[in-house]
Amino acid sequence: MCPEPDCRPAQARDLAVLGKLCPDMPPGALEAATAGLMDYLRILGRWNEKLNLVSETDRGSVWERHVVPSLRLRPSILKVRHGSVIDLGAGAGFPGIPLAITSPASRFTLVESRRRRASFLRAVTRELSLENAEVVHDRVEDWRPGVRADVVLARAVADPEKIATLVAHVLAPDGYLLVTLPPASVHRAGRRCGQRPSSCSRHTFWQPFAHT
Repeated sequence: MCPEPDCRPAQARDLAVLGKLCPDMPPGALEAATAGLMDYLRILGRWNEKLNLVSETDRGSVWERHVVPSLRLRPSILKVRHGSVIDLGAGAGFPGIPLAITSPASRFTLVESRRRRASFLRAVTRELSLENAEVVHDRVEDWRPGVRADVVLARAVADPEKIATLVAHVLAPDGYLLVTLPPASVHRAGRRCGQRPSSCSRHTFWQPFAHT
């Protein structure tokens, strides 16, 4: 996370990276998205001093370690209906904020149970004028959305099958659950849960079950 005067060279480099990650975006949209991501990293750097949103070892490589992996989920999401997306346990905003910046036609709900991190996420959406993103300060098991989501994003802090059960009430009957997993767990989880093909070896993407 660099101070503003040092971000210009990186922004040109990152614009090229973003173009490879988001080939569907026209040049003007890519430039706007890159600027939005740089602004997001500046806000993250400002808040990180008091909330420790990213680890000490990651502070100098947030783009490579967090932004790029977030955007690698985007092609899988674009293959299915994705009008509404929930980021479960949004924390520092990965992957939800980068995806919201680069997918303005989708609606993102960032669910975060920790009050201070939810306050950070609200500050990000406000300062970036992210009209397609909202923050819910609640535990997902206690939250009842008005409309169920097309896609739920989650990190594998628990067994993926348990996550599928946990989010059943917020995911549409024909919705998809995308869980990021350690590489060794992908094949095993996909075999158990009916994994749909994915281009990224570090996540699995499936329709867990038909729920009502």
